[in-house]
Amino acid sequence: SGQVAPISEEERRERAAAAERADQAERAARARLDALVAGAARFFVDRDTDGAVYGRRSDVADRMLDTITGPKIAPRVKLDLHGQDEAGAKRETLRFLREQSERGVRDVLIVHGKGLHSGGGIGVLESVVMRVLTESPIAPKVVAFATAPIRLGGLGAMVVRLDPAR
Repeated sequence: SGQVAPISEEERRERAAAAERADQAERAARARLDALVAGAARFFVDRDTDGAVYGRRSDVADRMLDTITGPKIAPRVKLDLHGQDEAGAKRETLRFLREQSERGVRDVLIVHGKGLHSGGGIGVLESVVMRVLTESPIAPKVVAFATAPIRLGGLGAMVVRLDPAR
């Protein structure tokens, strides 16, 4: 009595496989929950005739757009997506925003470029960034975003205000 018998190699493998299946199921459930939470964030997005984009969460006042495009805005953290393809830009933008939110950073700059070196000279990364900001699991933490002031990159960059407390 009180003796512990070692488990067989086969049983150890079965237990490891069961644990991996449980981990996969938990990751899938978390992803579904993140998607549901992200769906709760609604955004108003406009584009000026000059191509500038302005977006804010539906529960945020218009004046926030003035704040993030005004002369005092000075994001200390920047992500440069030059050279990324769509999948890489999406992955890096999501990673960057999560990381900055966890660090408590409020204002960030995302440089997506103008697409001058893209196939046909048409940029796609701006729309990738906007989808991450408005439709991904990080969307509830995004307060507002706008095309950056000229001094920060103009049409080739976007200023993003995060709400790390959310």
